[in-house]
Amino acid sequence: MHFINPNDYTIIDSNIVRCILNLKTENVYSYCNIGNYKKYNNKIKELAENQEEMNFIKNIFHEKNNGVEGDFSNLRYVEMALFYSGRKLKKDSTAHKKQ
Repeated sequence: MHFINPNDYTIIDSNIVRCILNLKTENVYSYCNIGNYKKYNNKIKELAENQEEMNFIKNIFHEKNNGVEGDFSNLRYVEMALFYSGRKLKKDSTAHKKQ
């Protein structure tokens, strides 16, 4: 669905699921079913439609990329922000397990 209409359907990604749900587990795909995908997709769309959130996300993106402008949809900005946040959660939980 994402490849037919990327402005309406996000790609489900374990890092993004982890961030949205603040999961500390590695098995986030047990979360994946149609009902949960709809909730997941709607949550990302809600963030993309919130101008205050988008200003915050875009400012961080531009700071991290030395002011480089990206030609992305709001949905894509949100996906990227959540992807990197989810990766950090995974990294932090893995480091915590080793201690």
